[in-house]
Amino acid sequence: AMSKELPDITSPFDDALMKRKRTRGKISPIGFELPQDTEETEAHGPVYQKIQQLILGSLKPYHIELIDDSASHAGHEGAAGYSGESHFKLHVVSESFDGLNRVKRHQLVYSTLGDLMKTKIHALNIKAQTVVEFTKE
Repeated sequence: AMSKELPDITSPFDDALMKRKRTRGKISPIGFELPQDTEETEAHGPVYQKIQQLILGSLKPYHIELIDDSASHAGHEGAAGYSGESHFKLHVVSESFDGLNRVKRHQLVYSTLGDLMKTKIHALNIKAQTVVEFTKE
């Protein structure tokens, strides 16, 4: 069988995505083999994984970085009742953002996450960039 050629924009994923991770040697949602073991294995809860899954599935990001910042907000109003995962920082780079202003990009992220925004996520800090903007940095 022919192996599926990966597009050749793998570089941005390499570090950010490869270093971070929950799956012991399973294939990640983007089809890369993840490292067998890293310090962060097991660290991420179901909300983190669901956010990542939804963003990967719908926005087909060129780069994604998701940080669970809940620990630094522990105990403040709003953190309770979110099973410990409530505050996130998301940096996502996608061609889906081409031609959209900042507000529209954020709306796209919110609609992608759907019910999670209403039920599980108390705060989400979003940095949404197009591929061109990201590669210029």
